[in-house]
Amino acid sequence: MKKILLTLVAALVVTSASAFSFNWGVTGGLNYTKVKVSSKTSAFSQLKSGDSQAGWNIGVRANVGLIAGFSVNGALLYNQNKLVLEQNSVKETETERSFSIPLNLRYNFGIGQTGVFVGTGPQFDFALGNTKWNNALLSGNTYDKENMATSWNVSVGAKVLGKLELTAGYTFALGAIGKAIAEQGGITIGGADIKRNMFQLNATYYF
Repeated sequence: MKKILLTLVAALVVTSASAFSFNWGVTGGLNYTKVKVSSKTSAFSQLKSGDSQAGWNIGVRANVGLIAGFSVNGALLYNQNKLVLEQNSVKETETERSFSIPLNLRYNFGIGQTGVFVGTGPQFDFALGNTKWNNALLSGNTYDKENMATSWNVSVGAKVLGKLELTAGYTFALGAIGKAIAEQGGITIGGADIKRNMFQLNATYYF
């Protein structure tokens, strides 16, 4: 019995390995971001999100084909976004720069290397540049970026002849990208979480 089980496991491993495929390429596209403010103190009661803003991303992407139509897709992206905060009808814009690592489990519908897919998975954003946001709307208080923020994305797309891939996705914030901090006499007296949701349109060319 043990020999039969070992034989079945070995056959499954060999079959799965032979079914794997690997592709990588370059990717780039547009971001549309929307800030969400969650105030924890009256110091930021008038602070709210501004209009959605356009940004961009560029990087490399890889796709590992598994079995039964599933694949794992990951990328390393440089993202540059515009974040807008508003207070008493006054708006200010800050540029957010980050390296992002989205990891998605996909299910592919199609024949061969042409078809459509749906995917979902986490995204990890690593902040770049100054951690302080010099925003006059904070009235002398500070904004500190988180070194890493997490989000969850869902996506749909199409792949043509295994080379060109077009993707539309939406990323939901799971955590704050930074905090607005109110201080008095050097003591923190409250704050507000700043979150960011993002809609992306990307094109990827696989070599």
